[in-house]
Amino acid sequence: MAALRAELERVRQEQALAVAEAEHGRRLAEAEARHLRAELAARVEHIADLQQTVRALMPVPQRTELGPSVPEQAHGLQAGESEVVGGQRRRWWRS
Repeated sequence: MAALRAELERVRQEQALAVAEAEHGRRLAEAEARHLRAELAARVEHIADLQQTVRALMPVPQRTELGPSVPEQAHGLQAGESEVVGGQRRRWWRS
């Protein structure tokens, strides 16, 4: 009888250890997923900034897909002022 109780206790301990290891692995995986999502969001934002910079540096004839020309968009703005166009803040420099 004592041998059966000892075996039962050993199996319970092994199962408890396996459950604890699985829970620890789950928590690590969740933390890694949160970290990767945060990194991805930061990279998406950085890429959007780079794309906006590239569009701003493109010659005017190639920017037709961006909408009206700068003088029309900058109507009423002083040099260095910015406006929100399409959800993005744009700064216009006029000479």
